[in-house]
Amino acid sequence: MRCIFALLLVSIVSLFASQHGDVPRHVLFEADVVYFERDKVNDHCLVQEESSGQCLISTDNVADEFGHNPGLRALMNIMPNLDATWQFAFLGFFRWDRNKGVTSEGNLEMPVDANITSDYINADSANVRFLSKFDTGEINYVRHVSPQRINYFSVSWLAGLRFAYVSEYARVRFNKDSRTSDYYAKTWNRLYGFQFGGLFEMNPEDWITFGLRGKFGLMGNFGHQVSVQRDFNNQNTIRDHDHGAFNLCWEGEGAFDLTIYFFKRMRLHASWEVFYLSDVASAMSQFGFSSSGSDIKNNDDILYHGWSVGIGMEF
Repeated sequence: MRCIFALLLVSIVSLFASQHGDVPRHVLFEADVVYFERDKVNDHCLVQEESSGQCLISTDNVADEFGHNPGLRALMNIMPNLDATWQFAFLGFFRWDRNKGVTSEGNLEMPVDANITSDYINADSANVRFLSKFDTGEINYVRHVSPQRINYFSVSWLAGLRFAYVSEYARVRFNKDSRTSDYYAKTWNRLYGFQFGGLFEMNPEDWITFGLRGKFGLMGNFGHQVSVQRDFNNQNTIRDHDHGAFNLCWEGEGAFDLTIYFFKRMRLHASWEVFYLSDVASAMSQFGFSSSGSDIKNNDDILYHGWSVGIGMEF
């Protein structure tokens, strides 16, 4: 780790010592506040009305109430010349957490194996909690076909490495008479892969830039799930599963950027962006999936979308 920091310091010092004429900057540090909404889950009914079979709480019902939650992005660009940029970025600290409840005395059930349970049928009330977290980091080499901020139009391509981490917790709680029983699931997704993409920028004036960026990557996912279902006031264990699996998935990212240079070395950045992950394990999907404990359901798709605003300093 010390060697990495030493090499980075040497690189930055060498950039300051170089003279590139029209290069507008050598190093960029930027911090953004990002508001993302977590969307798109495979819908499952978790609580239904026993008399009519109507679904009262589904996975989509809970996820739809997440809304836009804040996260942070830290970005560093190192630009040794007009033709290339090394980009280091982290986006994360997202946390979505919601509860949803329903009451109907003696008339609630969980569709998953209701016939073999006690507290999950003829229940009086039910509550569902869903917690989801997301972080991602990337290292990219960006090649500029035409220089940024010099020509009216700039086109670039990039190649890089990406890491992503998605962890979730879901719990269904049923209350019947004086008893309470819980069914919970936890999932962890650790994704590693490579990505390719492109950037297109328009510079109508020297103080403003409009940009479009897109990325696509193939990733390997090391997924893990733990799910436990207890019954009869949490005294009887019906399920107790702990399993992991590896699968391939892909990620996609798109954004529209606006950058305003309001001081010589300071810029304001705003964007609207989306980030998509395929074939990951969502905690909600583990409910009732396996009766043997030897499986993990990892075919969920997750879409994050929202906007960001931040400040950058150029040196």
